[in-house]
Amino acid sequence: MIKIQQLRKKAEAELGDKFDIRGFHDAVLGGGALPLDLLERRVDTWIAEKKKAA
Repeated sequence: MIKIQQLRKKAEAELGDKFDIRGFHDAVLGGGALPLDLLERRVDTWIAEKKKAA
């Protein structure tokens, strides 16, 4: 839970107004049960895709 909160803060900071909580939840939960390092990579990829689309 702590790691997910850290990842959310990171995503909010990097995306600002472009942050979408529903998209974040999809990125976190969409992969099923993952080790934390893979979850972090998944969220980093999601952040990069959102930045690219903006």
